[in-house]
Amino acid sequence: MSSHKGEPAHEDDVGLDTLLTANPNHVGDRRQPVGILIGAACTLVVVVAFSIGAVVSVGNGSDSPASRGRAGNAATLPDSLAAAALGKRSLGTASPVDTSTPTSSPSPTDTNTGSQPGGGELTGTPYGGALAPADVVNASATCVASPGVDGGGNPVTYRAGNILDDVPSTAWRCDGDGRGVRLSLRLGAPTTIVAVAMIPGYAKTDPYDHIDRYAENRRISRVRWTFGDGSWIEQTLSTDPKSRTLQTLRIPEVTSNRVTLEILDSVPGSRDTVAISAVELATTT
Repeated sequence: MSSHKGEPAHEDDVGLDTLLTANPNHVGDRRQPVGILIGAACTLVVVVAFSIGAVVSVGNGSDSPASRGRAGNAATLPDSLAAAALGKRSLGTASPVDTSTPTSSPSPTDTNTGSQPGGGELTGTPYGGALAPADVVNASATCVASPGVDGGGNPVTYRAGNILDDVPSTAWRCDGDGRGVRLSLRLGAPTTIVAVAMIPGYAKTDPYDHIDRYAENRRISRVRWTFGDGSWIEQTLSTDPKSRTLQTLRIPEVTSNRVTLEILDSVPGSRDTVAISAVELATTT
């Protein structure tokens, strides 16, 4: 496995992409006012059209979370958490917190119940109702890549909390293929979880050198989600380098205040690093 410390680490989906006046020497010409009005009206139409085009261009090229809203994924992912407006969620009062390794055992305040007492693969009918965002308050990982720089020389960090910030162009990242690496998610309270979702790569195009980081980094192809009672379920993900959508899996109801995401496999990119831009958990409405 190779390390790429100090190499540019880059940003997402960026492509930052006179009025006529009347001639005072022709006041006596009865036809002149009509010509002026027509000319001014045509000019106004051109100016308005140009202004609208400029606004659309700026909106489409912006690297802000609003311009990259997940609502556009609903057409290709009808079961996307984006369709449930999870892109508008707040992370609650707590800020994402990173530690070097996730908690390996429940704290005394943990309360976890699932449909598989004692652990085992989660079975049953996946939840089919409306989705609401679960309150995930922090994230940690067993591996975090060293900070880098983007194409403009600006510092970039890859902390686990980046997967919770609702900004796809920021990401958690680790060197290598990621197999066996775990990310631990802590919820604000025991919550009935009915869907899990993630963007399985670095969903960013650098605004300076315009390199597609999603295609450049490895994309995750399979993960295992494990809940507080030991029950688990696996998710197979699309690794299409041209698709950066939030990929969602509806699951049977399970109640927990912590979830562990383990990477099982990934596909190569030109850079031997694995990344996740976003993770979402959904509950019932």
